[in-house]
Amino acid sequence: MIGGRTLAGVGSGSARLAAGTLAILAVAVPAGAAVARSTTSVQVSNVQLKASWKEGWLTANLHFTVKVDGATTVKAVVRPVAPGPVAANKAYSFGAAGSANETITLPPRLAPRAYTLKVGDTTTKFTVPAPAEGVVDTATISTTKGGKSQKVISAPKALWVRFHFLIPPTGAKTVKIVWRTPSFQFVGAVNKPYATTIDSTLASNAALPKGTWYALMYVDGKVAKRQDVRVT
Repeated sequence: MIGGRTLAGVGSGSARLAAGTLAILAVAVPAGAAVARSTTSVQVSNVQLKASWKEGWLTANLHFTVKVDGATTVKAVVRPVAPGPVAANKAYSFGAAGSANETITLPPRLAPRAYTLKVGDTTTKFTVPAPAEGVVDTATISTTKGGKSQKVISAPKALWVRFHFLIPPTGAKTVKIVWRTPSFQFVGAVNKPYATTIDSTLASNAALPKGTWYALMYVDGKVAKRQDVRVT
């Protein structure tokens, strides 16, 4: 059953998931003016964020140039502009005056929002932009609607998937949920109005075949999230 329709069996038609092209996001950020007046001066410039999203996971590196006028160790700290915990930090050592291009890797579950990079006494703002398909932070599969998430299910006749959006998609009014078999064959799909939480069900008259089953959430043709469950 897809969205309330019972299936007599598993569909035989096949359709392979087209790999979505990851949009590379580059955000140039004006460098903050150095304000340190300690023994060693620290200046930061060329701050740039390079980031991409895939199925709710962020791959991002923050690049910047550090210039010092003497031997020192400086610490780079990334945290939200709004009050919040440190998102990333890293120390850099300089044996003498000079400059170096540095990189700090951001966590994959970092939420899109404004952040600050503080190196020594120099602070610069930057923004982690949200992907057009939105960010799904949780996806679960169970045997009942809204049931406890399960990774292994024995001989089920029905599966329920639930997706939760942390960040809504840009402009999308509907989303599509696609179910696929352990051999990644297409079983069925349903289009639903966008909502923060979206459920879909797959049902069969007989126990589903063993193997790993997949539920995929599409927004404007791009996979926003996938969730799998192993049927035994």
